[in-house]
Amino acid sequence: MPHRKLLVITAGLVVMLTLATYAAIAGPRAPASHADVHVIRALGVEDFDANALIYSTFRFDPGRSFPHVGERVRLTDRDRSAAPHTLTVVRPGQVPGSFDEIFACEPCNAAIEAHLSTDPPTAKVGIEDGLNAPGDSLLIFDGQGIAANVTAPAGTTLHFVCAFHPWMQGRLVVG
Repeated sequence: MPHRKLLVITAGLVVMLTLATYAAIAGPRAPASHADVHVIRALGVEDFDANALIYSTFRFDPGRSFPHVGERVRLTDRDRSAAPHTLTVVRPGQVPGSFDEIFACEPCNAAIEAHLSTDPPTAKVGIEDGLNAPGDSLLIFDGQGIAANVTAPAGTTLHFVCAFHPWMQGRLVVG
C-alpha cells in the first residue's frame, strides 16, 4: 500500500512539473478580449506591362469570417508586393460588382482620403467604438498588421473591400 501511495504522489508531481514547464516555455496567454481570433490576410501578386495588361491576384483570405461580438479581427499583409491595403466596411449596395464600379468606388475614395490626409497616414478610421459600420477602415502597409474589436450586433454581416484594390472583397458574419 505505501508503494502505491508513493507512485500516485510521484505521478502527480511529474504532471505538475510538466504543466509548469510548459507554461514557462509558452509564456503568458493574452486575455481572450485581446487575442487576435480572426486573421484576414491580404494575399496575391500584381504586375503591369505598359500598353499590354494589368494583372492582379490580390484577395482576402479568408473571404468570409465568423467573429463573435467583442472578438478581434486582424488584417495582415502577406502578399508579394509593396502595395498598401485596407479593410474598409461598406454598405452591401456599395460593394463593386463590375469593372466600372471598381474604378468609381465612392466609399473607397473616401477611405483613402481619410487614411492619407494626415502625415503619417491614419491607420484606423471610424474605429473608436469598434468595427461595426460602413466607413470603418483599417490601413496596412507592406508587412504590417492591424487589429480591431468587432462591436457590430450579432446577426450583422459587415461587407468589406480594400479601398486601393476594390476587387478584394469579403464579409464578417457576426455571431
